[in-house]
Amino acid sequence: DPYLRHLYRVNLDGSGLTLLTPEAFEHDTRVSPDFRIFVDTYSDHQTPPVSVVRSTRTGEVLKLLQRANADALYATGWQPPQAFSVLADDGVTPLYGLLYFPTDFDPSKPYAVIDDTYTGPHNFFTPKSFNTYSNQRSALAELGFIVFKMDGRGTSKRGKAFHRTSYKNLAGGTDDHKWAITQLAKNRPYLDLKRVGIFGFSAGGYDTVQAMLRHPDFYKVGVSASGNHDFRVDKAGWNEIWMGWPVTTEWHQQSNYYRVDRLKGKLLLGHGELDSNVHPSATLRLVDELIKANKEFDFLLMPKMGHVLDDSPYWVQKRWRFFLEHL
Repeated sequence: DPYLRHLYRVNLDGSGLTLLTPEAFEHDTRVSPDFRIFVDTYSDHQTPPVSVVRSTRTGEVLKLLQRANADALYATGWQPPQAFSVLADDGVTPLYGLLYFPTDFDPSKPYAVIDDTYTGPHNFFTPKSFNTYSNQRSALAELGFIVFKMDGRGTSKRGKAFHRTSYKNLAGGTDDHKWAITQLAKNRPYLDLKRVGIFGFSAGGYDTVQAMLRHPDFYKVGVSASGNHDFRVDKAGWNEIWMGWPVTTEWHQQSNYYRVDRLKGKLLLGHGELDSNVHPSATLRLVDELIKANKEFDFLLMPKMGHVLDDSPYWVQKRWRFFLEHL
């Protein structure tokens, strides 16, 4: 998995490159002030964390500090998500993600699929450490869904060619999501492609609507929170990094106000009244366009809420109920 972090040492002339953390895990490291030793905490999506002290010269483990005990977590019936990789539609580029299952998963039964989306090009978003249980994906899976999480082309940490996909094409990653779910279903018959939902927050809220407009027959239900639905309405800095300046036709073509007539599925829009990151007008303008197009949808403006609607138990449970009702 190319996302897994490792610590190396190297001489200032570029020679002597030495891998100090050889285990195939995600390594979170802290080097001592004198650079002689470092603390290494490593884990992956299914392995609880181990913390050790290592030598910065050789990587040799000098002392075991702590090995996390997850027995109490497993006693609840929780199972770690399943890692997967698929090739993108170019037949060359591997994409990596996780599938979350309910604790009572039965492979003989069909399950609706929910895509947890965020394609922001400033980072990647699929967990690589053991901290995969404390999120909405696990909660949604417990309601009887299989939840999909993946970083498509255009996200960060995979090199220039992979990253550049997002240039003037911030919506491009949604196509990789649809493609990957379709590929996974070929050897996982329990993934019901007739019942696919999607949700996201902020850039993921934008992705949710964009995915439903790009693939109206695939994504049947969407829940969009705090979406930056048009880059011309959003804050200048974030969008101009990826979209360039001045405004070009791509800004209009990737707006969620464009082609709203394509919407077919059930859509819930939410926004915080006091959002200081993405102005509420971003969603209100989308509401206006949907009304003009005579589309059915649900909209909730959250009084006194800021950008992060998941701070509200009411919003979280409303998202659960919306998926349970329509999927």
